[in-house]
Amino acid sequence: MPGPAYKGTVRWESAKPIMEALRTDKFPEGFADHYVISVSGIPLNPGQRQQQQNQDDDSNQRSQQTLLDQIKAQTYLAPKDKRDAQPGIVTQQGSIYGNVLFGFSKDVLALKPEDKEVTFSTVFGRTPIKTKFVFKDMLYHGELSV
Repeated sequence: MPGPAYKGTVRWESAKPIMEALRTDKFPEGFADHYVISVSGIPLNPGQRQQQQNQDDDSNQRSQQTLLDQIKAQTYLAPKDKRDAQPGIVTQQGSIYGNVLFGFSKDVLALKPEDKEVTFSTVFGRTPIKTKFVFKDMLYHGELSV
């Protein structure tokens, strides 16, 4: 029997037009020189709410970090015809439906307009999330904005 359906958003947070629209140029510590992609509106783990009620703050933070580490291990940014990369940093902001930020090092993965597209994929609990970003749609003032 299928589980609940969620409607979430996957956004390339470090794209210049997004940063200008949100009037921000800062991410949490450690995200400098990273491509930043966010996922929001989807719980990390559907059973998490009940677990949180039954744990103290310290235990809750440890289980949250374990969950983020599991998600990190299942997350990839895959340019077409190139080797994929995993995020170096994963953090969560807000509630269980809050933004999860994924940071992919620009030193490990240098994206260029010639790459044409890149696929972001991850898994939250049993919920697979996959989004294709087409670079011709990500041009801003004639330049690739990632």
